[in-house]
Amino acid sequence: MAERPKSYGRSRSGVELTEGRPPMGASAADSFPVRLDPELRSALDARAEEDETTPSEVIREALRRYLKVS
Repeated sequence: MAERPKSYGRSRSGVELTEGRPPMGASAADSFPVRLDPELRSALDARAEEDETTPSEVIREALRRYLKVS
């Protein structure tokens, strides 16, 4: 039987976090904490739910569009 990867809990959206998470690009992704006011956070969460994705993905897509990078 194959050994399960070590679990580090679950993300806010319920996704299990393991060492086997796929890379986001050519190298390891960098985490960047940002403070959001309550209204912005509420709008972010609503948009993520509407798009059936995570708040992190909404932020990444918004930054790609704003900075015009792929």
